[in-house]
Amino acid sequence: MTARSSANATRVVASEDYKAIDPDTVDPWWVGNKDPNFEYMWARTDKPMDLIRFRQMGYVPATGNEQIVGVPYGEEQPGEGKEKRIGVRILMMCPKDRVQNREERRQQRDRALARRDAQNRAQEIQTEMRREGHKGLTVKAITD
Repeated sequence: MTARSSANATRVVASEDYKAIDPDTVDPWWVGNKDPNFEYMWARTDKPMDLIRFRQMGYVPATGNEQIVGVPYGEEQPGEGKEKRIGVRILMMCPKDRVQNREERRQQRDRALARRDAQNRAQEIQTEMRREGHKGLTVKAITD
């Protein structure tokens, strides 16, 4: 069973009765029974560049035992070994450690850029002060 919340209410949903859920209180893109070692995202199959970008980041189509709440009425829940699709979207998964490594690299890059920008700004201020005749003052970049 899974708890889902919305702006109005919280509802507990049993996986076997997902089709009887009020669509206003449950996110149709929610995926249940996920493997905790993977990060999941939806990709568009009608946009080849979207699929290429996901594959470059290490995502592959989810073919495990995941359950999709938003399966349209009359369609079967895709079973294990089958790709999980809703319309033109496909569920993709990537190992969490790979996602975390990518996020750490992004944060390091952002910190390095902020440090560089702060140093450049400090040099600009120091140059302006020298032009105005303020000798002996030193401006240092403040970074975290």
